Amino acid sequence: GEEVSCEYYCENREIEYQEAEKILKENLQKYLEKLEKKGVQIISPSVKIEETGEGYVMYGDIIAVYDAYEFIPFQ
Repeated sequence: GEEVSCEYYCENREIEYQEAEKILKENLQKYLEKLEKKGVQIISPSVKIEETGEGYVMYGDIIAVYDAYEFIPFQ
């Protein structure tokens, strides 16, 4: 299956590529840590950063493994 998850916030200000890269990588790391705390095993984060004319965007794929079931006790 496929699960799409987006976490972001908007802030308007001009920055250089190096600062944008640092911010985006920090946000990605925080997101991956949240997933790991939920028991998701991150296999391969593959992301790229591009300038869009309006700013910088990080996109890509994250390969992860997690249990896709929920234990429901028999009553």
